[in-house]
Amino acid sequence: MAKLTYTLDEEDFISEASKIEFTVSEDMDIYQFHTMCIRMAHAMGYHAKSIERAFGKGHDYPQQSEEDKELIKQLLKG
Repeated sequence: MAKLTYTLDEEDFISEASKIEFTVSEDMDIYQFHTMCIRMAHAMGYHAKSIERAFGKGHDYPQQSEEDKELIKQLLKG
């Protein structure tokens, strides 16, 4: 399993989440990664319109190539 983690510095005290973590499958494809980034942005408190402008609206994705799958695996491993 791989993890996507957002951690807010301890010195920046606010009333929102200081750590957000998603545990994901290592064979997640780039489109699933895209969806996880959108979820992370929502969890971090970004406005829905800002997220839509940055990531787009639809989730109707074409098939992912094996090269794309390998790239996302490498990104998640660090």
